[in-house]
Amino acid sequence: MKALILLITSTLVIMADFTIAPVLPRIKEAFADTPNIDLLVKMVLTTPALFIVVSSPFIGYLADKYGRKNIVLAGVLFYVASGAAGYLATSVYELLAGRAIFGIAISAVITGCSALITDNYKGTELSRMMGLQSAFIGFGGILYMIVGGFIADFYWRNTFLIYLSPLILLVLFAIFIDEPGTKRKTRTPLVSFDLRKYAKIYLAAFVLMSFFYMIPLQIPFYLKSVVPGINNSVIGLTLAIVSFFSAITSIFYKSIKNRLSFSSLFILPFIIMGAGYIIIYYRPDYLFSVMGLIVTGLGMGLVIPNLRVWVGSISDMTNAGRAFGGLTTCFYLGQVFSPLLINTVNGNFSIAGVLMVVMSSVFLIGRSDKLNR
Repeated sequence: MKALILLITSTLVIMADFTIAPVLPRIKEAFADTPNIDLLVKMVLTTPALFIVVSSPFIGYLADKYGRKNIVLAGVLFYVASGAAGYLATSVYELLAGRAIFGIAISAVITGCSALITDNYKGTELSRMMGLQSAFIGFGGILYMIVGGFIADFYWRNTFLIYLSPLILLVLFAIFIDEPGTKRKTRTPLVSFDLRKYAKIYLAAFVLMSFFYMIPLQIPFYLKSVVPGINNSVIGLTLAIVSFFSAITSIFYKSIKNRLSFSSLFILPFIIMGAGYIIIYYRPDYLFSVMGLIVTGLGMGLVIPNLRVWVGSISDMTNAGRAFGGLTTCFYLGQVFSPLLINTVNGNFSIAGVLMVVMSSVFLIGRSDKLNR
């Protein structure tokens, strides 16, 4: 039961974005008279990421000092309140304000859950749990994306009411989840945190999310341009393809990790994702978009659990909160940077895909040269 609750609670991170991604065109229409609405509507998706970036190091510190469980419980509570507040927003600026608080709540949930998994599972079991965590997040993304797109076809504001659903998790988490080992004291002495040990992993997470977040940010608008008249539920279903194939490969992460190093399991899937972006651009129609999203999902399903296991394998109960707080910061810093990347490549998936393949190839060659010395 404990493992299941931790895994389901982890899916709240994907609910945060994928639920409202299909609604972005509707939000743009609702607030069409607002100056700079094209930028502001994308910020509805990226504002939580900005506040996750700012808050995650602090959240990680609190998780190490006072325990993970209380951090997660507070996070879920604020997640529900700030997420559902979007239903009442009368302007895009009110919507953005609620999303800012929402970002802090997401940070608490994913940092606390990942640290709890690391505390409770080690070795191959950690690989298995992190693979399952990514699979649950992926399959959760399918559900949330489809539901969000379906509801958006009726009334876009109703989508924000989905954020009330984690209330049941709040109760289950409080009952079934305990801190591992001995009970924590109110104040736990902290050991120093060696940032240099995690620098390479954090950089990889930032680069990955900078490119990947083109999918939820750009695909809804891209599909509207190449498939005139496409409705929001179909957009939601299409975006869910990434989550589905990502979840499938995540299930097999443990077996694949037994054969490859952490570095290889970042570089090779990143090349696969780049190839997926090139396929999307190759022919501007729905079929090639779907094919590209499938390939992208296959790569994404390996690299996300790999980065989490990588962090967990070099962390312990004294620093896992800060370690995953740093990883969360870099994941979402990449999301914040993603709109700038989109503008730089003019929303062109081909340019982004080529950049991903070239960067990965350079990293791979550099790693080979290092091994041959």
